[in-house]
Amino acid sequence: MRLVVDANVVISALTSSGITRKVFLFNSLVKRFEFIVPELLMREVRKREESLIKEIGISKEEFDRVLVFLIMDIEFIPAKEFVISA
Repeated sequence: MRLVVDANVVISALTSSGITRKVFLFNSLVKRFEFIVPELLMREVRKREESLIKEIGISKEEFDRVLVFLIMDIEFIPAKEFVISA
């Protein structure tokens, strides 16, 4: 199943070890979902990186480890390929 994930989902998984991160962990084991995101998502995450690190109280290295874990199961799609339909 393909799921479009936005920056809020990725940020939620970065900042909390709650259900959102658990879905990514589960998927890393069973490969049930194909997460797809616009390529601009990383720009949004990196733009907020410093404030997120302070907010959750982790090191940049730990932040990067969690981010790498999350993006391993994400397919980045060029923005021009996203079509908004009614």
